[in-house]
Amino acid sequence: MRRFVLGFLLCLLVVPTLAQDTIDLPITDDIEYTLQVGDTLEVLGSIFDVSPSCLQEFNEIERASAIFVGDVITIPVSCPLYGNDARDKGNLAVFTPREVVTFEDDCEGYRVTYNDSLDSIGFELDISLQALALENDLEPPYRLEINQCLIIPDDAPSWGEFPALELANPALEAGGGGIPGEFYVMQPFDTLDVIAQSRNISLQSILQVNEITDASALRAGTAILIPDDAPPYGTFPPATPLDETAGAGGGVALHVVQPRENIDLIAAAYDVDTKCLLDNNGITNSKTVQPGTVLAISADCPAYTGDSDPNIVQVQGISSEETSEEDGG
Repeated sequence: MRRFVLGFLLCLLVVPTLAQDTIDLPITDDIEYTLQVGDTLEVLGSIFDVSPSCLQEFNEIERASAIFVGDVITIPVSCPLYGNDARDKGNLAVFTPREVVTFEDDCEGYRVTYNDSLDSIGFELDISLQALALENDLEPPYRLEINQCLIIPDDAPSWGEFPALELANPALEAGGGGIPGEFYVMQPFDTLDVIAQSRNISLQSILQVNEITDASALRAGTAILIPDDAPPYGTFPPATPLDETAGAGGGVALHVVQPRENIDLIAAAYDVDTKCLLDNNGITNSKTVQPGTVLAISADCPAYTGDSDPNIVQVQGISSEETSEEDGG
């Protein structure tokens, strides 16, 4: 075994000597080279300090083994140095380093090398995997090629975070649809309720503005608008714009129904007759009143008398009992 290794090393040492009989090393310009006995792209790459893979590509050689004695190939000085090309797999040492280097890598981002994955690249550069994929038009399972040039997006989120991949409400794409606020990108394990609590913003406002009907269907990367003028967490915004409320005008106050409220309590709070309140808002059955309903409270109504509507229940049916004649037996 030792004799074989020693013989192999001696052969390697002889090759550059043969090449230097007719060619000055290091090369500083492209040269034409006639293949000799024992030449391989790997050996020539080590002698001339050029990438064997680049030699093969430049000379349009289909297979590295498909070269023959007497063939003339070009040794381009524009190739990457031996060992600097991710496609090279050889372990030979460079015998005669090149002094003049004209090769310039035109990849302004990241050049893919062996054992790279999009996730490992994102981790190394602290760039969101999803942002890298989006910028480079990659789809799962994110297959990369050796020497592939990846564009590194500016202002991308950090590794492990999601960029905006879609809008919950596409109608908001053009500057938020005129609704003041800021966009938030859903991250893994986010829920709308936690987001609303952390910002002390009405959950219903977020649902309403973003036209979300199924919060559980939201995924990481979905951008939602957080409206500036939303009421605090736990309260409901108006289900309809206040200026569209019937009867709104002089001498009329507007009230947005909240959970656990009922018509009788609201009438008492504003000291207006319950029936008048119902009639002014076109309500025939207070059971139909939902949180977010805008009520017009007219100053022309008589004062509250304490006579409640027999059909009044708390909004959303929260633990209150109907006070109808049926309940009283």
